[in-house]
Amino acid sequence: MSSEIYPDAVRWLAYTVVKTPEFSTVNQRAVSAAETRLVNWQNPIWHWELTYAVIRDQLGNISPDLTHTDLRTLMGFYMARQGMFDDFLYSDPNDNTVTPDDQELVVVSAGGILYTPIQRLMGGQFYEDVTDLDGPLALYANAILQVQTVDYNLIGPGVALDGFSFAGLVAQWINPPAAPVTAAFSFFFRARFDVDKVAFEEFVNQLWTLGGSEAQVSESLKLISARVPLA
Repeated sequence: MSSEIYPDAVRWLAYTVVKTPEFSTVNQRAVSAAETRLVNWQNPIWHWELTYAVIRDQLGNISPDLTHTDLRTLMGFYMARQGMFDDFLYSDPNDNTVTPDDQELVVVSAGGILYTPIQRLMGGQFYEDVTDLDGPLALYANAILQVQTVDYNLIGPGVALDGFSFAGLVAQWINPPAAPVTAAFSFFFRARFDVDKVAFEEFVNQLWTLGGSEAQVSESLKLISARVPLA
């Protein structure tokens, strides 16, 4: 697993950005037309399609947050991952933070030990495992900040327990927590590139694109979730 972070300082990310959750379901239909459905994935596989209106390769116009041009930064990052081979961390600018007001975390018991999976709650309906944090985790029990290695240990990502399995990080409690358990943290999605070949097109001198109205071949940069195996 790589700890490299997607270079979101590359400028001119255009709208629209497409974000798609995908699940896998086995569907068997009897002669009566009754259906039996089995879900294969506990967490969705996310797909992102990022289209850049323009990617500059101008030495006199480098982003203050970069040391190389936008084009060379983006192309170099893609090549360093060797296409879809290596994974990386992606911070979705519209979906990367959890606060104590957003949700209550669950507490489960396995083998006489209490655990809390680090998850985010989407729309008050779906808990999704978080594999990678962007900064520190603030974990609260009944609004009191808990201390890592004193009140809990953080294990994972990818934890298999007796009767439970979680693809993300899990807090293993040393001291039983008082309800409710909440948290504040920022997180990354672990992702990889979806293809082994990307077309960079120079449509004007030192101005490049992956898609958009000026491109002869319209193409977005496609990312996909890279799930980690259970420990």
